Amino acid sequence: MTSTTGPARGTRALRAANREHVTDLLRVEGPQSRTDLAERLGLARSAVTAIVSDLIAEGVVCEVPGAGADGERPARGRPRVLVGLDPTAARVAAVQVGARWARVALADAAGAVVADAMVDVVETRPEQVVARVADAAHDLARADAGPPVAYVGVCVPGAVDTSAGRVLRSDVLGWDGVDLARLVGDRMRVPVFVQDVTQAATLAEARFGAAAGARTAIVADYGTRIGIGLVLDGRLHRGSAGLAGSVGHTAVFGEATPCRCGRLGCFEAVAGLRAAVPPEVAAAHGPADESAAFADVVARIEAGDPELRALAHRALDRGAHALASLVGLIDPEVLVVTGMIAEFPVLADDLVGRTAALLAPEHRDRVALQRSTLGLQAWVRGSILVALQALQPGLDRALAGADATG
Repeated sequence: MTSTTGPARGTRALRAANREHVTDLLRVEGPQSRTDLAERLGLARSAVTAIVSDLIAEGVVCEVPGAGADGERPARGRPRVLVGLDPTAARVAAVQVGARWARVALADAAGAVVADAMVDVVETRPEQVVARVADAAHDLARADAGPPVAYVGVCVPGAVDTSAGRVLRSDVLGWDGVDLARLVGDRMRVPVFVQDVTQAATLAEARFGAAAGARTAIVADYGTRIGIGLVLDGRLHRGSAGLAGSVGHTAVFGEATPCRCGRLGCFEAVAGLRAAVPPEVAAAHGPADESAAFADVVARIEAGDPELRALAHRALDRGAHALASLVGLIDPEVLVVTGMIAEFPVLADDLVGRTAALLAPEHRDRVALQRSTLGLQAWVRGSILVALQALQPGLDRALAGADATG
């Protein structure tokens, strides 16, 4: 009987982590030479060469003949050979489900979107939503004529049991106890991974967006629904049951505003974007078109409406107090405001500015407060990363919130 020694186990863990660093860098910045990879990652060139050889053999990366990242040929010698993620290795489908629309994207193994489509899901049951997004994914795959879809990533606004792919509750969608991974898997006949939209957006912001490179970050997914994503020690933090950051239905002391969940004084009921929309404006647009109602409010604020500005400021002030408290608790390098609010800069900047003003003096020069550079794209790009977890074990650990050395 043989046993694994401590040093051998540690070597394997270090090699696995370095593989992840190589694929992450290629995914974010595109093809690189082996020398560039070694310099950027602080690794020996021999180590990078061995890792790249393994990744090529596994079909994860491929050589890209060329002169270099800037497209120029070197003055002497042969052009450098770059390596990049092999986009032909597989296709993945990503689905982001909302109250009115579901976006379906087809992406290559490097995470680039090949094609996408929008599907109307107004007043549809979960089974109908699944049928429509599955049909759309199949149509995109047939038109693409590339490799078959190998995995599907789905993100939804709600509490999700990620290990089971089950939506525990979604007030936005009106779902309760939906086995979404099973339903989609039965239709598409491939493995399906389901994630809460906030955690998917957090992963996207940490990989591609305003939190890229941060070891510790807070991502505020802020809209009609409010969720908090946490990156701790470079990893997405999911909590003991995968529900970390589910703060929207936390009761706020002294508040009795009715929430759509049926309770009173929930955080998103008093601080979310719905609280910035007066009843008459909401009624004029109807419950199915909240984006138009927000756009109407923002237009009036920009035109100088003092009452609407005060209403929006009061709602966002509550959110800013909560975010400032989180900064004090987590001590992040960056706090990113993303989600629906990022589509309305006047509201997003108000939230960011108010949060900055509320920070304790010791945090003001140590944390960067930023509006998302991805906006609503963070959700679907996060869904792509959810699907890619099966192709890239290191990403799987990041999604699971597990220790890379475990």
